[in-house]
Amino acid sequence: MATSRIQSYGRTIVLIPPVYVGLSLVFTAILYVGFPTHSLWFFPANLVVSLFLITLGLSFVGMAFFQFKKQSTTKSFRRSSALVTDGCYRLTRNPMYLGLTLILLGISAGLGQPLTLLSPLFFFCVMNWMFIPYEEEKMSYEQGRAYLNYRNRVRRWL
Repeated sequence: MATSRIQSYGRTIVLIPPVYVGLSLVFTAILYVGFPTHSLWFFPANLVVSLFLITLGLSFVGMAFFQFKKQSTTKSFRRSSALVTDGCYRLTRNPMYLGLTLILLGISAGLGQPLTLLSPLFFFCVMNWMFIPYEEEKMSYEQGRAYLNYRNRVRRWL
């Protein structure tokens, strides 16, 4: 019954976020190889910035998965069994997407070419305007007032 109500919103999820991560990585490679430009920064600065962003991104993703496992809720688009508001979910409502965006940004920083920054921007836009609104509607329906209170307290990204 929850599925039919959610489907009535008219949003259809065709590809899941990990597929968009893969597409973003392919897009990065195409931009890097096909349209070489001057680097924004050079070694070791690009490596330091890249490793920092990738590590931060992996931390957000890891903490989010840990919180999901701790709460025994789903990591897919099925019905959520719990509203996770602890840990990194106190800072952002979407730590997985934030983490993946930071990882893609870190890869682009490591490559140093300005055009490769279009890849994390693409991923951010898809998550922000396609997936997150779908998930917010879904969570509002499934978790009700508890989710609405959480949404009012915690920002979408940071």
